[in-house]
Amino acid sequence: MYKLTLSVSEMLALSEALDETAAYMQEQRNNNLLSKEDLLLLAVLEEMNMHFALKAYRRQNKYQLSLKPCWAVALDLQFNGFTDKSSYQGNLVQGICNKLQLQPA
Repeated sequence: MYKLTLSVSEMLALSEALDETAAYMQEQRNNNLLSKEDLLLLAVLEEMNMHFALKAYRRQNKYQLSLKPCWAVALDLQFNGFTDKSSYQGNLVQGICNKLQLQPA
């Protein structure tokens, strides 16, 4: 398990990024444009999104999250280096990916 502490703004940015990504991938799935690997990634992102939504519902100043290894890998694959660095949300999501610091095997 990966432990991650997020501020309110980081939690909101991550939730919004997951929402947008899952909605886009769902649209692609409906058009039969996703590979098997992308379908697996979509399932993991949707699971994360539901878990984070339940955590965010409790409104705190800091959020202590425990990430499954597959969640950490999915975050890194989907967002690390692919965020809009000119936007506030993009910088927050990239900062979350930097906090994870996944090491290649």
